[in-house]
Amino acid sequence: MRDSEYDIAVLKIDYQPNHYLPLGIVSDEHITDEIVAVGYPAGHKPENTQIKTFVGNISGFRTDNKIENDAVKGQGQSGGLIYHYKTHRIIGLATAGYKPEVMLNTGLATRFEPLLKKWREFKQINQVVAQAWIKRLREKTPPPDKPLPLEPCGGAMPLDSKFYVERQIDADFQTAIKRRDGIVLLKGPRQVGKTSLLARGLQQARCAGVRVLLTDFQKLVEPQLQSSDTFFLAIAQMLARQLRLKISPQQSWSSDYTASGNFENYFLDEILANIEEPVLWAIDEADYLFHYPFSREIFSMLRTWYNDRALNPDGPCSRLTLAIAYATESYLFIKEQNQSPFNVGTKLVLEDFSPKQVADLNQRYGMPLKNNKEIKQFHQLVGGQPYLVHCGLNEIVSHKLRLDEFIRKADHEEGTYGDHLRRIVTLLNRDEPLFQAMQQVLRGEPCPDSDSFYRLRSAGILRGNSKNNVSLRCEIYRRYLKKHLL
Repeated sequence: MRDSEYDIAVLKIDYQPNHYLPLGIVSDEHITDEIVAVGYPAGHKPENTQIKTFVGNISGFRTDNKIENDAVKGQGQSGGLIYHYKTHRIIGLATAGYKPEVMLNTGLATRFEPLLKKWREFKQINQVVAQAWIKRLREKTPPPDKPLPLEPCGGAMPLDSKFYVERQIDADFQTAIKRRDGIVLLKGPRQVGKTSLLARGLQQARCAGVRVLLTDFQKLVEPQLQSSDTFFLAIAQMLARQLRLKISPQQSWSSDYTASGNFENYFLDEILANIEEPVLWAIDEADYLFHYPFSREIFSMLRTWYNDRALNPDGPCSRLTLAIAYATESYLFIKEQNQSPFNVGTKLVLEDFSPKQVADLNQRYGMPLKNNKEIKQFHQLVGGQPYLVHCGLNEIVSHKLRLDEFIRKADHEEGTYGDHLRRIVTLLNRDEPLFQAMQQVLRGEPCPDSDSFYRLRSAGILRGNSKNNVSLRCEIYRRYLKKHLL
């Protein structure tokens, strides 16, 4: 085929807000302004693999919405962007060149005025077209020849897991790390995938040259939690081991300072001051500390470091990002909100799997759910809760169960979710206010108070926006808890 038969110009209007040039409009007052044509001229030639730029000027405007210019020299530049120096905007796409017998070294670029006038209409059309193509591709995509090898359920998923479902929050977390945000909060109820998300974000950071530190507060043992002194020393020792520092915390600890003061000095002077790269300190299960009296000291310190980024932009904290994963509403335990790190920075909330994400996982498991109706039934049973979804599909595949068999036995004591459901009842039996609040919700009444609502939602039992707008997270919880609490 001739070039003119398959040459095409494409404008991509999706963008990342950190690195894009906006579209613009030019008029007669911009004639003679300097422009640059950017692209891959004659890109069909194997030797033309490098992006090229052509500098020129606007010479005039045609009545057919074309910009006449000498930056587009001729054939082979179609699709190239036209950058306008004065406004710092992209003002058109190279679409044609004059034939030599008409005019030498002059080409045409199509202006964006009609596009911008119909922008809202195009966005709607784009959504319809995208959804149609997604549907067609899903229908045409054959299921895998055989299911992937099963993995154990529960806990953080390995980095190479074939069953990890990427959500929008994965990209948002990585973007926040690349931006070097001061604090990134990862909030979500129990067993929704916070640790797995955190692990993948940290791996991306390592690959980008960021020094990564990780502390899981849930791994602290009772002797380390006896007092402020034992806690801060234990945290400092953990970080020192990860970085293999020569100076131990004990060597720098001084009786002139409080435990938190000693830790802050060690972190700033021995850790941050000796690392040139950006530093990411990830804290998992942060709310594990909420019940301890010294939690105010550590969280107040983190908030101070965040504030210091603005007050001292050249200081050591300017290179520090804190990624904090937690489930419980912090304000229930931290009364001084101006000393809390949980109401500043970038907050990312993990949600349950959507039916589409369950359908994706179902395909990876070898299609044990046979059709959309079964996927919908299964999603309603487990509410998209990631742990319940993975364990349920695992059970159906490993025991070759029909969905109706699985649903019938799902809330039995010896069923797939028996241990998980018993732990919920044990939690409620140990806390009389939560037990009574749960009984009210099961009767179809509102949650009696906000404290109980937020604690039950953080535990992953309830969903909703307030104590008056609340429901069980999934059908299996409703069935099991009604049998054992009412």
